[in-house]
Amino acid sequence: MKKGYSYLLPLAFLVPAIASAADLGSNGTTIVRFEERSHPGFSKEKIIPATQFLGIDATRLADGNLSLHLYGWGRVDLDNNSTNDDRTEGDLAYGYLQYRFPKSNADLRAGRIFVSEGVGREQLDGLAVRTNLAGGLTLALYGGAPVDQDNFNRGDMIGGGRIALRQNGWLDLGASYLYENNTVSQQLDSSVSPFITNASSDRQLAGGDIWFSPISAVQVSGNSSYNITTSSVAEHNYLVQIRPVKVVTLAGTYTERRFKGYFDGTNLPSLFKPDSRDDVKQYGGSITVNIAEPLELTADYRNIKRSSTGTTDRYGASVRLDLKAISTLTGVGYHRFQTPGTSATTPYDLSFHQVNGWVIATLKDVTASLDFLGNFYDDRNYPSLNGEKNDYSVTASLGYRVTPSINLSGDVSYGRNALLDKEFKGLLRAEFAFNTEDKRGKK
Repeated sequence: MKKGYSYLLPLAFLVPAIASAADLGSNGTTIVRFEERSHPGFSKEKIIPATQFLGIDATRLADGNLSLHLYGWGRVDLDNNSTNDDRTEGDLAYGYLQYRFPKSNADLRAGRIFVSEGVGREQLDGLAVRTNLAGGLTLALYGGAPVDQDNFNRGDMIGGGRIALRQNGWLDLGASYLYENNTVSQQLDSSVSPFITNASSDRQLAGGDIWFSPISAVQVSGNSSYNITTSSVAEHNYLVQIRPVKVVTLAGTYTERRFKGYFDGTNLPSLFKPDSRDDVKQYGGSITVNIAEPLELTADYRNIKRSSTGTTDRYGASVRLDLKAISTLTGVGYHRFQTPGTSATTPYDLSFHQVNGWVIATLKDVTASLDFLGNFYDDRNYPSLNGEKNDYSVTASLGYRVTPSINLSGDVSYGRNALLDKEFKGLLRAEFAFNTEDKRGKK
C-alpha cells in the first residue's frame, strides 16, 4: 500500500501560515512494535515496524478566525516487511485551513479533510462548509476529489451534504446524500449467470439519522442508509437507552446490513465480492445495575442472524468493580456463543464459551493493566480451528507520565490460536503534546 507524495506540494503553501501563527500546538506518538509469529510447520517470523504520528494546530491566524490543522504519519520496518509492500510508507491524514465566521456558527475547511455528515464519512481533497440556518436548521456541504489511500476503487469526484433540524437538548434529525462518480460495483450473485454482476459506475447513498431525548432518562439514536445505485437498503442501526432509576440502565439495539447495498463500491471489487443476496440482522438488549458503590453488574443478550449461515445467540454477564480507594478498576465476564444455525450448512458446531478478565491500577504517574481473553470451543474438529480446542491471549501494559506533556508506555502480549501456535507481541509508545502562545498584541 505504497502512498504517493503529491500532497507535499500544497503543504509548501501552508508553511508561512504556521510561521505566523499566534497559537501553535503540536502532538505526536512514536510507536515501535515487535511481533514474533510461529506458524505450525514454518520457521518463526519477526517484524519490527516503527511508526511516527505527528499533528500541528496553528490558531488565531490572520484576523483571528483562521486556523491550520495538519496530521500525518510515517512508518519504517526495522526487520522484515510488516506489509506486502515497501519497508517505508507514510501519508497525510488531513491538512486543511479552517475559517470560522463570526455569525451563524459557520465554518469553511479547505485542503485534505475528513467529513462525517450522515452517510458521508469520507476523506477528500476539497472543501467543506457548515452553517446554521433559520428555524433550528443546519446545513453541511462538501465536495472534491476522493483520497485513494488503500482503496483502489475511487472515482474522480465526490460530493454530498446533510441538512438537519436541531432543537437544543432533545432532538437532532438529519437527512444526507453522497455521490461519487466512476466507481465499480461488482458483486457475487449465485442465483444468476454469470455470477458476477456489475452495477452502474457511480456510487450514490441517501440516508437519515436521529438523536432524540424527550426526557433525560430516555435516549434514542440511530441511522438508516439506502444505496440508490443498487436500489437496496444498505444499513439500519439503532440504539434505545432507558434509565428508569439512577442505578439501572436498560439498552436495546437493532442492526441490519444488506450486502447488496452495504458493500457496493468496495475497496477491491475484483477480490471482495460478498453475495449480494446475503444480509446480517442483529437485535439484543442489556441491563446494567449499580448494586453498590464499587460494584456494577451487566447482563446482555444478542441474536445474530446471517442469511447464508444461520443464527448465533450470544448471552452472558460481566461484573465491574471501581475501587476508588486504591485507584483500581477491575472486571470479569463470561459469554456463551451458541450457533445451532451452522448445522444447516456444515456437520460441525462452532459454539464456544468466552471468558475475559481485566484490571487497571494507577499510582501517581504510573498506570498498569492486565487483560485476559479466552475462547473454549465445543467442537475441535471444525475445519477452521485446525484441531485446536481453545485460543487465548494475555496482555500487560505499563505507562509512566514523565511530565504533563510527555507520556511513555508499553504493552506485551502472548497468545495462541488456530493459525498460530505461538504469538508474542510488544509495543513501545512515546506521546507528547506541546502548546505555545504568542502574547503579542494582547492586553
